[in-house]
Amino acid sequence: MEKIVIDNLLRQSYRHNYYKMIMTRFVQGLYNPKRLKEFARYSIITVIMTDFNKHTTVKQYSVGKGLFEKLWRLRPEEEQFCHMFGKTIKLPRRMINYTTNNSAYTGFVGGESNKSAEHPPPLLAKLLSNLGFEASHNNILLNFYADGEDYIGKHHDKTKGFADPKNFKIWSFSLFEESDDYRVMRFTKKGERHDIKLTNGTMVCFDQDANKQYKHEVLKKKGGGRRINITVRMFA
Repeated sequence: MEKIVIDNLLRQSYRHNYYKMIMTRFVQGLYNPKRLKEFARYSIITVIMTDFNKHTTVKQYSVGKGLFEKLWRLRPEEEQFCHMFGKTIKLPRRMINYTTNNSAYTGFVGGESNKSAEHPPPLLAKLLSNLGFEASHNNILLNFYADGEDYIGKHHDKTKGFADPKNFKIWSFSLFEESDDYRVMRFTKKGERHDIKLTNGTMVCFDQDANKQYKHEVLKKKGGGRRINITVRMFA
């Protein structure tokens, strides 16, 4: 087990004295992994925390100066809306979708900028190539956050149109106007929470199990500046 798993286990188990005693003794080497596996049958926290770290990875990339402003020019000017729970709701951010699968994200309404474009512009295509993505990664969603009040709420990503709805990965790449700015990406399910700090050049990758078990969101941040998110998926 990685140290971060143990740390999270101890933090989330703190209010349960029995859990705290067991996990503290495991860290001190008094309990072996076999004993921990036996204990895991009685501790949902232990099992889930281990699974989350297996199905989610975080990498950090260096970002060149000037890239943010060039990509920001792609941001749609008009307001955007979507259908949700039978209502038309204004989006708390702006989006643009590049995909070869026009059946994806058909819930967006109101304005030309809500329609999908087939190919990303050269600047974005070069960035994706430098990050290691190939032509098969054919759905590129850009989210533009004007300030810390723009956000995305708790959700599971829909799998409609995915190349393999039962075995996939989703990549989420963050760019910030200011190099020292950040946001928090939160994964939650009942009785459990994982926070990932997003800075300039952070790439979060999670698979179908993480998407199914956890809802994820990006929290508001008071005084936060502009942010661009690039979400990459593989569609059929």
